[in-house]
Amino acid sequence: LLESKERKKMFLLVFMMLTMALLDMIGVASIFPFMVVLTDPSHVETNIYLSKFFEICKDFGVENTQQFLSILGGGVYLSHLGFNTST
Repeated sequence: LLESKERKKMFLLVFMMLTMALLDMIGVASIFPFMVVLTDPSHVETNIYLSKFFEICKDFGVENTQQFLSILGGGVYLSHLGFNTST
């Protein structure tokens, strides 16, 4: 049905479509943890990954949870900006 060259292009196209779908899924999934922390900032201390990231951010001058939430929000925004410019 398809020639060899067309089949290769089709597989490349399917691979690219699956990659973009995965990136979109990661982008949407990144919003939920940020929203949880935004509604209840105590998760910064209880979540092991967030607490470690908060400690790293303290070394760079972050003094409180409010500043940390700003950094998280900026990271979510930049990740969505990066994912959407790749499409």
